[in-house]
Amino acid sequence: MSINIGIVDKSDNFINRLKKELEQQSNIKVAGLAYKTFAIEKLVKDNQLDVVIFGPHLNLKPDNSHFSKVKDTIITVVFLTENNLKLKKDFLNAGTNLIIEPTTSALELAKEIVELYQAIQKSKARLPAKTITVFSTKGGVGKTFITSNLAIALADTQTAKVVIADLDLQFGDIAIMLNLKPKQTIYDLLHRSKLGPLELEKMLTSFNPAVKVLAAPLQPELADLISVDLIASVIRYLRDIADFLIIDTPPCFSNVVLCALDNTDELLLVTTLDLPAIKNMQLCLQTLKLLKFPQKKIKLILNRVQRNVHLTVGEVERNLKIPAWGIVPEDKNVSLSINEGAPLISNKPRSAAAKAIKHLKERLYSYYLEKSA
Repeated sequence: MSINIGIVDKSDNFINRLKKELEQQSNIKVAGLAYKTFAIEKLVKDNQLDVVIFGPHLNLKPDNSHFSKVKDTIITVVFLTENNLKLKKDFLNAGTNLIIEPTTSALELAKEIVELYQAIQKSKARLPAKTITVFSTKGGVGKTFITSNLAIALADTQTAKVVIADLDLQFGDIAIMLNLKPKQTIYDLLHRSKLGPLELEKMLTSFNPAVKVLAAPLQPELADLISVDLIASVIRYLRDIADFLIIDTPPCFSNVVLCALDNTDELLLVTTLDLPAIKNMQLCLQTLKLLKFPQKKIKLILNRVQRNVHLTVGEVERNLKIPAWGIVPEDKNVSLSINEGAPLISNKPRSAAAKAIKHLKERLYSYYLEKSA
């Protein structure tokens, strides 16, 4: 294994010293050098680079257009000229893989790069997770209930590894729904110096050996500190470490939701049999059409379905012009399970709603088998 590295910096002394020190490592080859950021794209393409190191003399900013064009396709390493916590957070928010402090030795840098490269290559060797986003433009329709219970159900399928990403960054309830007390949330990524599959693994809270959660921030105001670029990187790396990635979302078309939609395989739209929810779902479907979101990915889930509410499943389907892909009946056990912090699918597996969730799981799993055949 040889890792092709490029170095970009204004200082000849820095470039030559770092090149000499890095090439003392048998598995590293410095394959390209540049002195200006505008040369990055050509440098990466011409030398088939795996990693680009941005030196401390560039005065690089996270929103640099040339940096932005390569950061999603290559491992990026940024030297900071000082221990600037805000700048460090800004670079991590931009999706930078590794932040290097000024005092870091070349040997330490080489070790970090090799570890990160190997982790990313290992994750790429496996099939990416099937990504399912659960969404509704109406709050209170049971989106988080379906997300959490569906994840547990999927984990029982061929011992699959399932990760739930709670991207309702202000008011996410996945941790409460599963009675978890996360020590770290997605916000804590901003306090680390590295971003990759191994780092994401460390941020997850286990519900059981097969189901893990990337929790939303514990305070609503922290949501504004997390960028869409970071969310995109998080989704990309979570897909590399799981068999199924289930994304819970806020009830609005925020930038975070749009990012999830761009990276999802399936979209479960959840609604209930009441007029406000149906009206919101109509607007949701219209918006998705304007966004040119693929119709074939959309699966309508009717939750808390009961008789004698002056609306039938058929009427809703005709009104929305889309068939119900899944139906979850009204079940008193749902509220009990939520208040007990014990997922229905585990606690009351024979209840009507749990059986409906299992049916959703079986349909999804069969659907994926057909697609991969």
